[in-house]
Amino acid sequence: MGDACDNAAAVTVMGLHTNEAIAKGSPLRVGPVGGLEDVEMVTFEWRAPTVLEPSAR
Repeated sequence: MGDACDNAAAVTVMGLHTNEAIAKGSPLRVGPVGGLEDVEMVTFEWRAPTVLEPSAR
């Protein structure tokens, strides 16, 4: 049960960020969104630092 809730929370955060990142006037992107590749790149650029660098625990 805990894993399912964790996954649901992660998906929700990613979805909210993606919507915010591609919104008109967002400081996270420059220029218009041309398609799915642009959305994926904005999301990757936001998420990559936490995925590529091990967290300090």
